[in-house]
Amino acid sequence: MDSELDPVKVVQGLNQAGIARTKSKLMKFFVSALMSGLFLSIGTIFAYTCAGGLNADFRRKYPSVPKIISGATYHLGLQMIISTGSELFTGSTMFLTSSLLQKNTKVTDYIKLLLLSLLGNIIGCVVADFLFGWVTDAFVDEPFKSFLLGITKNKVNQSFHSIIFKSIAANILVCVAIFQATGANSAAGKWFGISLPIMAFVTIGFEHSIANFCVIPLGLMYGADVEGWRVFVVLLLNVLGNWLSGAFLAMVFDYLHSDSDTNKL
Repeated sequence: MDSELDPVKVVQGLNQAGIARTKSKLMKFFVSALMSGLFLSIGTIFAYTCAGGLNADFRRKYPSVPKIISGATYHLGLQMIISTGSELFTGSTMFLTSSLLQKNTKVTDYIKLLLLSLLGNIIGCVVADFLFGWVTDAFVDEPFKSFLLGITKNKVNQSFHSIIFKSIAANILVCVAIFQATGANSAAGKWFGISLPIMAFVTIGFEHSIANFCVIPLGLMYGADVEGWRVFVVLLLNVLGNWLSGAFLAMVFDYLHSDSDTNKL
């Protein structure tokens, strides 16, 4: 059984994770990011297959049910990412910022690694979408197709101010999940630490950039009728909002729990 989570030790772990990323070979880092995109895409397909099987009339009458089912199953992707030590952009916004604050990562390395992480995640998502979501005809039949297309349209057609704040909120919950998993000493502890925050962000409808790089391209493969320029802007805002909250949490956690006074305000 896990002992009580120690935030000071967790912040030390975040810093060490950032240092490890800084020291890693770029090709290994990139392949790790590719795998994260693949894992998250599989998790997305799993969650939307579970929730999308509900009859369309039932979904309209009880809209909370598919949201809860999606939320309860979506954490599979992050579980696979954490358990295999793969590289997720949104987590690294916290890891690398923590290391940057402790002066263990250079600004140039910080920018380079975040961009490489993002690129690898995107490629992994799109390739996995194509191989496991499109080639397999996972959503070709009803009610699965209408479920996927409805989610894609809703994500793309939101107001931009709503998207940025939903993106900020999403990575607060994802980073808290990673924070708790970092502090857990057992597989069961990591599982519980991850599952509830992920369930919350998916059920509420917050916007995670890498998850959306899984969902939106898959929806486009199945013919979602959305404007290309809005897709670009939405995904850009997702990335910006996720980075803001990940970096913000790293600064707050460093201020509250760092055992060093070098970065205290």
